[in-house]
Amino acid sequence: MSSVPPFPFLLRNSLLGSEVPKRKVFVSHDHDDTDQVNGFLGLRQLSIGVDFISHKLDREIQGQSDEYKRRVIREQHIRPASVTIVLIGVNYWLSKWSDWEVEDSILEGNGLLAIALKDVEQAVLPSEFKKYYDAGLVRFSSWAPTAFTELINEAYLNRERLQQHKKASDIAKLLYGKKTLLGG
Repeated sequence: MSSVPPFPFLLRNSLLGSEVPKRKVFVSHDHDDTDQVNGFLGLRQLSIGVDFISHKLDREIQGQSDEYKRRVIREQHIRPASVTIVLIGVNYWLSKWSDWEVEDSILEGNGLLAIALKDVEQAVLPSEFKKYYDAGLVRFSSWAPTAFTELINEAYLNRERLQQHKKASDIAKLLYGKKTLLGG
């Protein structure tokens, strides 16, 4: 279990002072945290230039196989996004969806960011996210609503670096077997 990091000082991106194109954001979360997730989504007015992709799929995928559900989430919600936010609750890491949604987000070229839900002081990062976090490629932030827009833009701008590292890791995996640059 890791302590949620304090929100670090961020240098202001020069883009943030001017008009920034809208970022489409997919939010990955544990359904047990729905009330807090709705509170996060209610902060939209603080997130200028951010468009959250709704992913209410309960009726559409109810009773379907996990493979079908994963495909629908990837095609309809992760693929159109440019950034995936992983909202970290106490038990998020236990969900099989946590690693799948992070993995699919990386495969689709999304920027990646984890934010601890309000009042979460200790959390376990999902293993797929932790690989990128440990490599210094993604950010994990404590609850800091006024910084969300800047964090989302930072994740967006970091997409290319994340993809380059993923490709290098995949090549290493092909050349050297299971050991990769990301430790997987």
